[in-house]
Amino acid sequence: MVDDHALPRPAREDDSTTGPSIPLTSWVEVSSLLEEARSSQRQYNMYMVEVHKKWALSLSCLVFVMVAIPLALRFPRSGMGLVIGGAVIVFTIYYIGLTAGEGLGDRGILSPFWAMWTPNVVMSIFAIAGLMVVRRSAGTTRGGELSDLVTNLMIRLGRAPRSSA
Repeated sequence: MVDDHALPRPAREDDSTTGPSIPLTSWVEVSSLLEEARSSQRQYNMYMVEVHKKWALSLSCLVFVMVAIPLALRFPRSGMGLVIGGAVIVFTIYYIGLTAGEGLGDRGILSPFWAMWTPNVVMSIFAIAGLMVVRRSAGTTRGGELSDLVTNLMIRLGRAPRSSA
C-alpha cells in the first residue's frame, strides 16, 4: 500500500533526468537554514542601506541648494524668519524621509537604493518645480513677505477675496 502523504524519495546519483540528489533533512534543519538565509538577507540590507545613505547624504547638499534658490528668489525681502523657518521645514521633511526609508530598507520592505534615495528625488522634484515657477516671474521683486505667502495660499484655496489692484 502506498502512502500519499509520504515525502518523495531523493533522486539517485545515477539518475541524470532530475539532477544531483539532495538528501532529505529534518524540518528543524530546514527551518534553521531558512532563518539563516533571512538573517543574511537582513544583514545585507542593513549594509546596503548604509552604503546608499552615505552617497545620498553627500548629494543632499546639492538638493538643499536647489530648494533654497527658489525660496530666496521668491521672497527676497522676507528676512531671517522665513529663511530659518524654510530651512527647518525642508530639513525636517528630509530627515523624516531618510529615517523612515532607513527602517523600510533595513526590513527589506523597500530596496536599499530607493529607501535612501527617495528623499533626494522628492526634494529635487520640488526644487525643479520651484525653479520653474521662479523662472516664469523673472526679474520681479513682487512679494517677499510671509503675509504675501499666506494671502496667496488663501486665494488659491478660495478662502480670501481677490484684490482688484
